[in-house]
Amino acid sequence: MPIGLSTNVLTVCAASLFALAGGIQSTSAAEIHVYEGDSIQAAIDDASEGDEIIVHQGTYTENLDLLGKAIILRSTDPTDPDVVASTIIDGGAITTVVTCASGEGLDTVLSGFVITNGDDHDEENGGGMSNRDSSPTVSYCTFTANNSIWGGGMRNLNASPNVSHCTFDQNTAGTGGGMISQNGNPTVTHCTFTNNSVGGSGGGMVNAGGSIEVSDCTFTGNSAASGGGMQNYAGTLTVSDCTFSNNSANAGGGIHNYEASPIITRCTFIGNTGEASGGGMQNHEASSPEVVNCLFTGNTTSFFGSAICVYNSESTIINSTFSGNDVDAMYFINSQVTVANCILWNNDLYEIGESNSSVTVSYSNVQGGYSGEGNIDADPAFADAGSGNYRLSAGSPCIDAADNNAVPAWVTTDLDGEQRFVDDPDTDDTGLGDPPLVDMGAYEYQPPDPCPADLNNDGVVNIDDLFEVLAQWGPCA
Repeated sequence: MPIGLSTNVLTVCAASLFALAGGIQSTSAAEIHVYEGDSIQAAIDDASEGDEIIVHQGTYTENLDLLGKAIILRSTDPTDPDVVASTIIDGGAITTVVTCASGEGLDTVLSGFVITNGDDHDEENGGGMSNRDSSPTVSYCTFTANNSIWGGGMRNLNASPNVSHCTFDQNTAGTGGGMISQNGNPTVTHCTFTNNSVGGSGGGMVNAGGSIEVSDCTFTGNSAASGGGMQNYAGTLTVSDCTFSNNSANAGGGIHNYEASPIITRCTFIGNTGEASGGGMQNHEASSPEVVNCLFTGNTTSFFGSAICVYNSESTIINSTFSGNDVDAMYFINSQVTVANCILWNNDLYEIGESNSSVTVSYSNVQGGYSGEGNIDADPAFADAGSGNYRLSAGSPCIDAADNNAVPAWVTTDLDGEQRFVDDPDTDDTGLGDPPLVDMGAYEYQPPDPCPADLNNDGVVNIDDLFEVLAQWGPCA
């Protein structure tokens, strides 16, 4: 029986493995079960490389250190929300709940817990989890009601964790309510940041330095002085397939970029508020983001740029749709901005405003008109704007009307993930480039299949297509 564990701990040793060279090599991967009343830390202390610690449902009031060990620490079923909700690690408001500061790598796994009530008491370690010079794998965890001066839910310092399918909810901090990453290369995917708040920047998340990838995440109801959903500083950052909704800040309700140059693609900004400026996004002080295939709708501000405000910066905005935002959709101050292949329609007051800026707008549909090559002023014929559907209907003047050359080489899909550069045979090409021509806006019109019964796509409807149906005959799974 491992020292420090109760009789509830079960250890099962794996069989020895034969190596192709060097004779017999023994392994002793263990499965250690921890029950309510046991100590998780005692199990970690006793565990060896490759061991799996399975924590059963209950509340464990502890502050854990994973000690640099390549082990799996998980609940009984990390993918079952009910199991996760009832497997709780409570930090007791003493210090950080979980710490990785001994060079942990991706083979150190934390999965399937509620991590709560962490408070580092201004020691700048992160409230829920601290990753320093470490790169653990963190999945299916909920970080809630934690507090810190840096990173209420999690702080990553010189760290490159892989964080997926996690929820950061109602955490508080001075900076980075849900998470802050500094000078590392973390990957954050399929995560939700809700109702986190800070007095400074980054209600949901702060990214500062390093190379960071954020994808398929949702930021909603977060608040901050700047960057309600996300605050970005220097570093290399890609934000893709994310939704920013109902976040609020004084500047940059959805995202605030400061001396940052992120690539932001296939993202949706809905109902965010920037009290002074940048309801959806603010690009500030030497920032040069690239915004591609994004939708901005229902965002608000009291002064400048309900969707996007650019101040003392450069910005490139391509194939994006702006509709239903209040005040002016875009406002540029002392900046250099390129807008191409966009739709700006039915925003309050006016579509584009600027002060002492160099603005180039081309192959875009701007209500009220705007000077520039290929620009039009015509109802874009959205599918159902009243219901938030800003895809193009058949006959839209935005179809096959944009500039292929303005689209970055890495862009192959639209906001829906559908193919870009799709020709509509019923629409004349009015854009620029070699056909097929790209459409204006965030969505590429997908013409109806002219031959939907051609199931094997050989250009002929015949007995082979019937065989395709018969091969799938029966009840659907």
